[in-house]
Amino acid sequence: MKKQFFWRVYHTICAALCVWPCLVAAEVTDLVSVYQQALGNDSVFRSAAAVREASLEVIPQTRAALLPALVLGADRSLVDQLKSYPQRYTVNDWNLSLVQPLFRWDRWLSFKQADTKAAQVERNFQAAAQWLLLRVTSAYFDVLAAEDTLRVAAAETSAMNRQLAVAKERLKVGAAILTEEHEAQSRLDFAQAQEIAAQNDHENRREVLREIAGILPEHLAALQEDVSFPPPNPPDPEQWVASSRDNNPSLQVARLQVQVAESEVKKATAGHMPTVDLVLSHSYQYNHGSQQWFGGYASDANTAMVQMKLPLFLGGQVASGERQAAAGLEQAHDDLDTADRRVVRETRNAFRTVNSSLAQVKAYRQALVSAKSMLDTTMEGWQVGFRTMVDVLNAQRDYFQAQRDWSTARHNYVLGSFQLKSMNGSLSPADLAAVNQWLVR
Repeated sequence: MKKQFFWRVYHTICAALCVWPCLVAAEVTDLVSVYQQALGNDSVFRSAAAVREASLEVIPQTRAALLPALVLGADRSLVDQLKSYPQRYTVNDWNLSLVQPLFRWDRWLSFKQADTKAAQVERNFQAAAQWLLLRVTSAYFDVLAAEDTLRVAAAETSAMNRQLAVAKERLKVGAAILTEEHEAQSRLDFAQAQEIAAQNDHENRREVLREIAGILPEHLAALQEDVSFPPPNPPDPEQWVASSRDNNPSLQVARLQVQVAESEVKKATAGHMPTVDLVLSHSYQYNHGSQQWFGGYASDANTAMVQMKLPLFLGGQVASGERQAAAGLEQAHDDLDTADRRVVRETRNAFRTVNSSLAQVKAYRQALVSAKSMLDTTMEGWQVGFRTMVDVLNAQRDYFQAQRDWSTARHNYVLGSFQLKSMNGSLSPADLAAVNQWLVR
């Protein structure tokens, strides 16, 4: 009778472990919903959007340096003359001037450079948008993985509790030895410690999701068990590498930085060149109370001139700027080389991760079936005396570990496929929606 009771409890635990995700009655939040919340709440992405808006203002600012500047000036002076004709009087002066740059090579280079910087800003924002997709997906599936680990840990603790209860009953009737009870108690203690750690990790992962999305959903939609994951397309890793080297946002930013650094070298050299401006001005001056001018005078004048300035010596400033710009260009080339190598490495790693995860999903799925079969066989052998309590506990441990491994491999596939697409700049919300279809509503 006790054996039949234990057998029923064992099957009840296994059945509950399989159908637990379907028993959640509360409202379930899916991946797309979390992403939509993150678009408005993630401070990192909002900061990137603000940087983009601010940086794009460099275009009108550099354009303004090439357009006319109209300046109105006014001053009032108190003159206290001590010699010749001692007197005190005031002078009022108004001046309206218009300056149109005719030749400002450094400003023209800055204006052309602004387009490159604007392209950099756009690529950086594109990278930030893809990073948000990655962070949301990673945080979401980290929570799912932690939930799976916690669920399995709780089931394992429950199974160990039942196993300990049976060991104690068997010991009472003389069907077991004290070692079996001690072994069951040891496994239970370890399972309880694992469950506590899993609970803590689950809460930590949920806080990461809250940090990104600004919300903390009660329940998340989980991956369906019968999802058929597609392999990478194209199947050749070198095609992914070539695409990433052409389209990776971070690599494009590094290439544009080389162009910016080249412009900086030209701008530094422009310090040796002359500047030519057209200056138009109108001035009005009124001096009242001066005895020298019989009680005061007024002047009204218009001036037009072309002004040229040629720097001859500026204390070595221009030469220093040239050396600094040259060093900056060398750094930009080195950074581009570093970024290129990183993109190639991470693309190949992501490709291998996707393929490895696909193989692991199949292998761990089969291992889970085998572990379940082994557990059933061990339980039957233990019932008839051919297996020991330790054999049962080991079989249960292997079964629960197979569940953890299978869950981890499935989540690694999703994250790896997103990482792979982000490397060539093709990751988009459409990919998020596609994965959303694999989730249990």
